[in-house]
Amino acid sequence: MTTTAEETITAHLTRGFVDVAGLRDEWESLPSEALTADFDYFHTVLASEPSMLEPAVLTVARDGRTEAMVIARFERVPLSFKLGYKRIYEPVVRALTVIYRGFRGELDAVTSSLVVRELTNVLGEGEVEVVVFRRLDTQHPLYPAATTEPRLLVRQLYTRVGVCRERSLPDSFAAFMESLSKSTRTGVTRYAKKLEREFGDRLELRRFVDPGELDTYLAHADAVAARSYQRGLGVGVRDEPAQRLRAQLSMERGWFRAYVLYVDGSPVAFCGGDAYAGRLYYGIPGYDPAYGEYRVGTYVLMKMIEDLCEDDRVHVLDFGPGEAEYKRRFGDRSWHEADVYLFAARPRPLFVNVARAAILGTSDGLASAARTAGVVGRVKRRWRDRATTRQIRVRSS
Repeated sequence: MTTTAEETITAHLTRGFVDVAGLRDEWESLPSEALTADFDYFHTVLASEPSMLEPAVLTVARDGRTEAMVIARFERVPLSFKLGYKRIYEPVVRALTVIYRGFRGELDAVTSSLVVRELTNVLGEGEVEVVVFRRLDTQHPLYPAATTEPRLLVRQLYTRVGVCRERSLPDSFAAFMESLSKSTRTGVTRYAKKLEREFGDRLELRRFVDPGELDTYLAHADAVAARSYQRGLGVGVRDEPAQRLRAQLSMERGWFRAYVLYVDGSPVAFCGGDAYAGRLYYGIPGYDPAYGEYRVGTYVLMKMIEDLCEDDRVHVLDFGPGEAEYKRRFGDRSWHEADVYLFAARPRPLFVNVARAAILGTSDGLASAARTAGVVGRVKRRWRDRATTRQIRVRSS
């Protein structure tokens, strides 16, 4: 609790499925444009996550009036630390994780400091080893509170900051194309014409939005993803229960947008995401590398953008984190986010903190050296080619 001469600010942690469900009315009375902070989406994700133990919500009130909620979950989760794409260390820890954009209402510097203190107190109680803030915007008031206010023994020793990008959507696809650089616009047009000239009527683009199309979409997207490098890295679309639950909710609520490109009736590329509060949250796309020379991934992305420009319910395409070339070429705004960790002052969490700093620091140092040498693109392509080759071998075995 924080008290001043003018006001009293309090924070209360509610945990458990029943008690958190009881907060629904209060939860939905607080504003948020984040899909992840939607009540039903959050609980659907919980139901699909085997590592999850129970939900938790930290409610912040000023003079008895609820002002904000911080949405989190208790879980046993592997912390995967990699050199490049190679996993080096993956301890399983007991964590209290604040989900990505897991805020409703407004937090300022004062209330953010209170949130960090309350969550740090949970660390001291011995139940969890780590408090995690997932992909915290460096401009959010929680970021300086979490990275500077806890004592040094608790704070993470290394911070990896990543870029995120988005694209504002004009009223027409022609206006979107005109906003691109000349070289990008020329490339998009040239490869689209090459694809259409080569395959003609053998091409088909399908748009998936309805719950009755769920089985078909997941089967076809999974078939493409199985041939992509992302599957070799363990990410991307899969026809499995967790993703099925989320896609079904999204379709039922009218959020779901997906686009699949076919050649001769076989899927070769897909992309899509969830449209929520005017923003399309872009998912992980995929394409068949056998059609890579035609830039089928870009082709289907452009078809999606063309459709979204005509949709007055969607105004921003949120590409999310990562340095993918298409995000740099097509994004028109960027910001920075970072996972922020607070570690309990006990031997095992402190060791994880040190190991994390050593591995991530080394990985980022090598990546910086590769960029300086001008070879980072070749290194990434080599990693991705190896991942694709492994996936082909798995499919053929």
